[in-house]
Amino acid sequence: MPVTNVLVTGANAGLGKECCRQLALLDGIEKVYLGCRNEEKAKAAKASLEESTGKMGVFEIVLMDVSKLDSVREAIQMFKKDSVILDGIVLNAGGGGTNPMGMAAGIGVTNIFALNVLGHALFIDLAIQEKIFTAGSVVYSGSEGARGIPSFGGVKPVLNNGAVEEFVSIADGSMEGLNDNNVYAYAKCTAALWIGSLARKHPYPESKMRFVTMSPGGTKSTNVFDPLPIPMRWILKTTFQVMSLLGKVHGLETGAKRYMDALTEDGNATYKSGVFYASTDENSITGPTGDQSIIWDVFANEIYQDNAYTAIDKLLK
Repeated sequence: MPVTNVLVTGANAGLGKECCRQLALLDGIEKVYLGCRNEEKAKAAKASLEESTGKMGVFEIVLMDVSKLDSVREAIQMFKKDSVILDGIVLNAGGGGTNPMGMAAGIGVTNIFALNVLGHALFIDLAIQEKIFTAGSVVYSGSEGARGIPSFGGVKPVLNNGAVEEFVSIADGSMEGLNDNNVYAYAKCTAALWIGSLARKHPYPESKMRFVTMSPGGTKSTNVFDPLPIPMRWILKTTFQVMSLLGKVHGLETGAKRYMDALTEDGNATYKSGVFYASTDENSITGPTGDQSIIWDVFANEIYQDNAYTAIDKLLK
């Protein structure tokens, strides 16, 4: 699917920045909006991207912190004021963050849920409502962790009944057994279900809008570990370097290309709207991608999808 104006959140480094680089090299691209929360880092990223691609006038900075709902609303107003119409959105910002189980200021959800889910959900809701996004593709950055990675000791989230209240308890951190080590997986699981419901509320091709969850897979040289305490950060980054030598993780170009494949697909043949795609081998975080409901059928459960959507909608009101 051709794209001309694309927003990438978390665009100043890692996968987001690499995605922006690949976008700028596409035929027909007009603007790549760098969604960043830090202006200094955003300016540095823009300068670096212009140098590496030779594309001047393509990159535009949009200051937006997706963990803060007012910041998301301000970004929407900027797009509206400038009469911007997006035909591609990559919801890449996220990661573990510092103090993941801490509460985001004034929102009533954990920091990690605000960063990975709630701010992005608000942006999409408002972008559709304000007709900033009327056709094209939205790609949400998923994670194999949402369905568990047995070979890495990662177990799949446990959903007792998939009720609205259960997803609210994931968001506000009150779910029994939720902790700093597993809350990221639960957040990503909830988001993948939300995307499934969102896609059915705007069925493709009638709506002309596609919504896909795509995991970038195990990717080295990202900034996902940077907010962690120094010892933990060093251990995880070293582990990923070793895994890279063993061929168990891939580079930024490959991870970002997963986004690009879903974003630019012509039609709905390979990457269907509403589906969560990640590594087809449940013990791997690299390799070919496929529908994750084959590994865990929860992702195709429409009741769970709609309840996740309702929970998020409730938290935004």
